[in-house]
Amino acid sequence: MADLEWTGAIEPASLRRALRGALRQQAPELRLIAEDFFAEESPMDLLAVGTDGELVSVRISMNSDPASAALLFTRGLADLSWLRLRHQDLLKLAPGLGLEVGAEPRSLMLCPEFGQELRRAAENLPDPAVRFLTFRSLRQQGQLTLLLEPQKPAFTRAQAPEATPATAPLESAPVVAQPISASALRLKDRPSSSTFRTGLRDEDLRLEPIPRESLRKA
Repeated sequence: MADLEWTGAIEPASLRRALRGALRQQAPELRLIAEDFFAEESPMDLLAVGTDGELVSVRISMNSDPASAALLFTRGLADLSWLRLRHQDLLKLAPGLGLEVGAEPRSLMLCPEFGQELRRAAENLPDPAVRFLTFRSLRQQGQLTLLLEPQKPAFTRAQAPEATPATAPLESAPVVAQPISASALRLKDRPSSSTFRTGLRDEDLRLEPIPRESLRKA
């Protein structure tokens, strides 16, 4: 069995070379076309083309502290807008890249660890605009290797409340406001099972008085 050595600091160029090798093995559907490709204000580590003819930004960070991970996330999102504006130009200038008209760009971000808050933020983006992968770096007989692992969303569908199936398109089902009866405003006999508490006291709430004009309009 070959000796394995976990690595410490890594030069950016060496990290990108190891990333190229890891993606070729674990994500062969991506066709890598450029390295250190300058975008809005910083270079992408790699630029690739996906199976649907979309541009894919690939960025990696060795640091997993919240500030570094947030910067990685911000730059990855900026790449989506930047690539979207240049997709048509690249389609004309380099038809051999395999780009497709109207294909939406994607962003692939790699970091040793992504915090829960950052993964929650990514859930608000359309799928599959952003993908997170964690990685571990090691040297095998002196050669740098990256072990990649896709990250699941922080909030899975199994945790989400089940939605009532729609029986008609949203356009054909207008929402009609219903009057609230007095009985609906009464407290329930049994208290709510929720354990959420704000921890705020009355003196913590700095409520502004309602202007008299608003009261007259009501």
